Amino acid sequence: MPSSLKCFFDKGFLAGLELGVFPLFLATGAFMGLTLGVLLAMETLSATLHDVRLHWVEWQNKFFDGKGVKFEPFSFDSKRMDEIEFKAFAKKD
Repeated sequence: MPSSLKCFFDKGFLAGLELGVFPLFLATGAFMGLTLGVLLAMETLSATLHDVRLHWVEWQNKFFDGKGVKFEPFSFDSKRMDEIEFKAFAKKD
């Protein structure tokens, strides 16, 4: 058992049993409430960030013109790569 879990079990759970069942019941309820609060906060943050991202994407589409240079993925088979290699070999001679 990891030392942090052992410490929690010894100092928290067993000490709570010495005080009685009711304080342990209250501590368990508080722990569950805190856990639920953290989960709700994380889900709210996740939903908010997703909503903000969608608003940003939709807003950016209003200003997109589609002009510019078409993207060409890098490839060793491309014509441009052959030209670069040719020029590199031509300079060595």
